[in-house]
Amino acid sequence: MISINLDEEVVRIGDQVSGTASWTVDSKDPKAVTATLRWYTEGRGDQDRDEVDSVTQKLDGPAAGLRSLVFSLRVPDDAPVNYDGMMIRIRWEVNIELDIPWGRDHDHQSEVWVLPR
Repeated sequence: MISINLDEEVVRIGDQVSGTASWTVDSKDPKAVTATLRWYTEGRGDQDRDEVDSVTQKLDGPAAGLRSLVFSLRVPDDAPVNYDGMMIRIRWEVNIELDIPWGRDHDHQSEVWVLPR
């Protein structure tokens, strides 16, 4: 199980999205954890998406108990802002992914609102 605790859920272009991801693993030990900041579109027409920043931490040894990753990811100056229209929506999220060797990776997302400067 993965949980994400964001310091701020609403940020502006050029700001940092920071927080802590925590997880427990009940099967195979993950070899790495990655935090990714990304945006994507929903609605009519072609869907678009982009990963704008990420940080990966390699994990050594058994992962018994609660583990965590503190992350800080930057929203680029030329990135789109959140938009909620009738035909298209632009959404932002932080994705946390546990890389499980020889197994199904685990991931969890938390929505972020990006506003103009």
